[in-house]
Amino acid sequence: MSQEAIKDSHVNFSGYCIVRVLSRIIYYHCLTLSVTMNAGVDSDWIDQPKIRVNGSMIKSGRFNGKVVSVIGRLGAVDETRHRFQIDLGDHVLLEARYSGMWSPFLGNLVEAVGMLINGREMLCYSYCSFEPQLTATFDMDRYSKAVSVYHQVM
Repeated sequence: MSQEAIKDSHVNFSGYCIVRVLSRIIYYHCLTLSVTMNAGVDSDWIDQPKIRVNGSMIKSGRFNGKVVSVIGRLGAVDETRHRFQIDLGDHVLLEARYSGMWSPFLGNLVEAVGMLINGREMLCYSYCSFEPQLTATFDMDRYSKAVSVYHQVM
């Protein structure tokens, strides 16, 4: 096996492991934070599979109309607290529209679940933010790569 093939298989396996570990951390952390839910939306979305995507996947448009999960850096929050921006990397800034009960952001890393309207807007059903000490070493580029690798494997 060539050095390049070994390196590629290691990256693919590492990316898969990173996504699995991050998914579990996020799941348990969100349970701890008691994720806020959008009161104006039917709860059927909870039982639907949520596709974890990154910025470049959103740009493709193939996930429009689907319930997705994204992680990114918190951008601007409007004064009514019904809209906030999430920087997903890959030059994608997603605007999340939220009409549920507001919960303050703990840090600047946010996971949002909702229906993707287009490459720039999401109808946000729930969100949670992570405390800065939990995300101090979070590498957005590696996370994005891990999500891409996960989609290639699955």
